[in-house]
Amino acid sequence: MSEFKKHINIESTATLYSSLDTDNITKLFKNKEVKSIIYNFYIKENAGFTNGIDKLLAEKNDYTVRFIMLQLLKELKYKEQFGELNGVEQKLTLVFSNDLSKQNLKNEYSDALVTAFKNVLKEIFLS
Repeated sequence: MSEFKKHINIESTATLYSSLDTDNITKLFKNKEVKSIIYNFYIKENAGFTNGIDKLLAEKNDYTVRFIMLQLLKELKYKEQFGELNGVEQKLTLVFSNDLSKQNLKNEYSDALVTAFKNVLKEIFLS
């Protein structure tokens, strides 16, 4: 019986994204693959709402955007269980998970991460 072991270089990923400062979040969300992940997820899960993206982004509270982010993380974690995440998806999962763990409220992202996510949605759908 052979054992399957997957080695992930956590140290390099943690070094790049552990601080979760605004610069790292901005760099991550400028990545074309990250934009593609967000776009594909949004289209798949929220196909009926693409015409109302401007209304979604104009909401004073960010509850819907935060919910979308939680759903995306849930999907990424599901893929992670089966070893189906690529490197960019791993980084995105790490950033989302670390951000959630640093907040006092359960299932609540930081305003900086939500703003960065909203900016990606604006860039993808409104430009």
